[in-house]
Amino acid sequence: MKIQLSAAELSRISRPVRGQGGFQVKAAFKNAPRRPRAGRGDADYVAAVVRQKLNAERERRIAQEIVVDAHDETERAMGWFGYLEDRLQFPFTARCVTKRVISPLGVDDEVEVISMAPEAECACEMFVVIRWERDGLGVPLSQLKPVAADQETARAIGDWHYWIARGYQC
Repeated sequence: MKIQLSAAELSRISRPVRGQGGFQVKAAFKNAPRRPRAGRGDADYVAAVVRQKLNAERERRIAQEIVVDAHDETERAMGWFGYLEDRLQFPFTARCVTKRVISPLGVDDEVEVISMAPEAECACEMFVVIRWERDGLGVPLSQLKPVAADQETARAIGDWHYWIARGYQC
């Protein structure tokens, strides 16, 4: 699988190849998934992707730990689910940072996240379960920013937000 990068991004993740007079892309980036191309009416999406700068450390972690052996969307989703399930320490407090039609949360709502949603619910987007009335309720992880969470939980959620903001898909 190839990754689409601008010349500026490529220069940040490439290194000189001794004796060959050229540059070689660092191995961590070779299997990263391609960003989708935006169509008409996707101005907000394009603006979000453009604003998110390439982060070599996150790219390496994603390529080498999360989607390392993934060959298709299902395997990437399973990789992300396993990574998040292993790294997130529940419960933790999070704040809603964006309104989504599929979620009852509003911006700045604070919630207690109690678990990952079942794997079957995370086929193309990662969901977490929040404490909601008597039962739990699944909401998109991309909608939440940790407020009171350990460093590993915050980093894993940051990796997922980075993945989404760069326009990658499962």
